[in-house]
Amino acid sequence: MQFDPRKAIEEAYSLQLALKRKRAELKQLEIEYKNALELLAAQNVGRVGDLERVQCVSKRQTIISEAFRQHFPQHFERLAHFTLKEVLAELEEGQLQEAGALAVHELVSWEIISRPDESAWRL
Repeated sequence: MQFDPRKAIEEAYSLQLALKRKRAELKQLEIEYKNALELLAAQNVGRVGDLERVQCVSKRQTIISEAFRQHFPQHFERLAHFTLKEVLAELEEGQLQEAGALAVHELVSWEIISRPDESAWRL
């Protein structure tokens, strides 16, 4: 089968348009989902039947470059382009926190999970 540039570019263009449509649809769904969660929160709805609104909390750590450089100059010079994983391989998290070189951010989100009626599976 021979390469057809016209067919290939038309296919790429069609895929590009489809991706733009899907991204717009996804963005709209995310807005609707956020609004639904806000309404549930405002009405203090936690669980209805098998569905439950639960809070998910995760933490994200980042190195604060200036504090890291100030307190750990010997490591900073060697790890000028570093990741948190690389830094934690050499220094303890507590050291970084004491030096003010580690920021921890809590990310809170909500989601709806399905929990079948617990009485159905209890003995």
